Amino acid sequence: MKMACSKNIFMKQLCREHFASFARLKLRQTLAIMYKTSDIAFGSLDPEGHGYISLDSILTSYVSNRCGLAPEEISAFFEMQNIFKNKESQLTYIKFRELFFPHMTLAGEDVLELNKKDRAS
Repeated sequence: MKMACSKNIFMKQLCREHFASFARLKLRQTLAIMYKTSDIAFGSLDPEGHGYISLDSILTSYVSNRCGLAPEEISAFFEMQNIFKNKESQLTYIKFRELFFPHMTLAGEDVLELNKKDRAS
């Protein structure tokens, strides 16, 4: 028999830690079903090609509508991940891929090199 989490309830009858895991899983599943690769998913959320995604673009996307989470829950998840701390915050491709397509991140890939490329663009 599974033991219930003894921490305070945050959302959806889950503590903060379990809610974050649940929200990440729901978003990952939705993105994997809707898009074949992280490039395609990121491109559909950034159609103007800015190189970053805003919280508004996620909340108004099909992903938000299909993942089964309310906009407030999605916002809370990103806030817990320290991504969209304020209105000007942005989600870069590298962080997007790490969060939602971790299986497509190569283990031997030099993250510092990727961050340099990200800053250069």
